[in-house]
Amino acid sequence: MRAAASQLSPAVRRFVSAYKHANHVQPLATKALTSGSLLAAADLACQAREGPHHLDMQRTLRMGSWGLLVNGTSGHVWYKLLDQVVRIGGARGVASKLVLDQAIYTPPLTVTFFMWQNVLSGHSWQRSYEIAMEELLPTLKVNWVYWSVAHVATFSVVPLQYRVLFVSLKNFLWSIFLSVVANKKK
Repeated sequence: MRAAASQLSPAVRRFVSAYKHANHVQPLATKALTSGSLLAAADLACQAREGPHHLDMQRTLRMGSWGLLVNGTSGHVWYKLLDQVVRIGGARGVASKLVLDQAIYTPPLTVTFFMWQNVLSGHSWQRSYEIAMEELLPTLKVNWVYWSVAHVATFSVVPLQYRVLFVSLKNFLWSIFLSVVANKKK
């Protein structure tokens, strides 16, 4: 790890040091801001991928606010709770955390995501719920493939204090997928 760190530019080393400090002093705020920033950036990347058109900043704000107010904060609490509940290590511990994450945390988080996106897009609560229920199973099927692989690393090698950062980086790609699903023409 130190050898890799010595290869980084001074600016990157300062950023990493500042992030580590902020994560130590204000872990919840740091994780929320990290998640919000990366999800907003993911939506911008998604919009760029969709082709040249007028940038929809409200859409980007919906994604960023989701990361800031829900995803980063809930992840902070959830990963701490998982480590408190699952006390075994090794492959059994990783598998236990993965099953709990995908069975308990992910389904309501996914429903909440679609509700958030659609209510803030102007849909009624009822219509937002209907859309969330329509998208839940297809989204979970893709989620189980993508996040099962990603979370093997999350739960086996990433220290607790950096899990939200690691997941937020993985979430960048996942959020592009979610943004496509959430913003397809209804």
